[in-house]
Amino acid sequence: MATTKISALPAATTADVADLTIVVTDIGAGALQDQKATVTQAATYSRALTGATTASAIVGSGASLIINTALADSDTRIAGTTSANLFFVDAGLDKVGIATAVPTQKLDVTGTVNATLFAGSGASLTGLATTSTAFRTVATDPSPLVNGDVWYNSTSDTFKGALAANAWASTTSLPVGIQLAGACGTTSAALSFGGDPNGQNPTYAFNGTAWSSGGNLITARYSLAGCGTTTAALGFGGYGIPALTATEKYNGTTWSSGGNLATGRFEPGGCGTQTAGFCISGRPATVTTETFNGTSWSAGTSVNTSHQMQPAAGTTSSAVYFGVGANQTWNGSSWANGSSCITSRDNSAGCGVVGSIMVMGGSTNGTGSETNSGGAWSSLGSLVQRRTYGMAAGTSNTSGMTFGGTLDISPYTVLTAAEIYGPVATAKTFTVA
Repeated sequence: MATTKISALPAATTADVADLTIVVTDIGAGALQDQKATVTQAATYSRALTGATTASAIVGSGASLIINTALADSDTRIAGTTSANLFFVDAGLDKVGIATAVPTQKLDVTGTVNATLFAGSGASLTGLATTSTAFRTVATDPSPLVNGDVWYNSTSDTFKGALAANAWASTTSLPVGIQLAGACGTTSAALSFGGDPNGQNPTYAFNGTAWSSGGNLITARYSLAGCGTTTAALGFGGYGIPALTATEKYNGTTWSSGGNLATGRFEPGGCGTQTAGFCISGRPATVTTETFNGTSWSAGTSVNTSHQMQPAAGTTSSAVYFGVGANQTWNGSSWANGSSCITSRDNSAGCGVVGSIMVMGGSTNGTGSETNSGGAWSSLGSLVQRRTYGMAAGTSNTSGMTFGGTLDISPYTVLTAAEIYGPVATAKTFTVA
């Protein structure tokens, strides 16, 4: 390769300086070899470069680094060691996500935010939790109410306090409207997968505060059943012609195929874990049950009465199938009939374990919810949002949630709304002697 020492170069002329000449050494043979290229030419060559560029640093004297100068709908993503979407810019929506690829606000953060200062009055902020404060005088009752707060309302001339009791309260809505999806998990770690309209395959995970997107099901479907956790879920069955037998397992990131059900079905009851799943009844009308051992399904003891779109709770050795007609309870060897709901709840959702279950919504009573502790059913209070074809997650009759579904009255809108059952503070007036 020809080498030219800088000291051997001819002295720069005025034209050279004006031209900001660059010496190009041995770029192939022929016309470009040992020739000079102007800045304009070099810029042309630079613009022609395509593909990925690897660099340890970008250093320059410019005032700013601008990405997407063309204002195109081109997203920007920066990954971390554990988060694929540590920083995500949705150019089409003009929104930024931290640890989420589906930002719903101008800035959407999945995780804890630490800051030394926030500018502005904060007058438009909502959903903020406050701590209990000392007794005070106010013209209107404080909002939000915090359990244990006491105050004097000077307008109504009354002494009041905030007392928490279990009730349904709204939480963060699903990113999209969904009904008839598979679901599992708890109020702080829930999972929704598949669903209707039109047989979907997206997965959404709830961390107690916000929803984020997960991996897609291999087979799009709705009216399927699910069980397990957000990092070890099982989805099976679903609507199809014929009804689906496909089973899939989720590891928190992606879905993989499992063993097929012996009998294709949709709208079955489902409970258990990823390695010990229970599939109960469903449509086309069947009383059969099947159990999953992590690899394959095997036939189990049939239920006493066939149902569909009815929830189940528990394990392969202790389960309950409920909502329409009498509870059907499984003790590991046989089914027994128990008490019926106060209101028969076709197309309802439910969660919990044997001896501590809840059922909510349904096509016959979209506003109500009920609980059962092993005996008779009792009212659990009204839902914030009436719904049918909804999904549920939770481990007891004091800690459950429901999400999605369809408004059970006209117009039959597919819902995004989600709500959790737990302590909710209400204002109580003190009686002063």
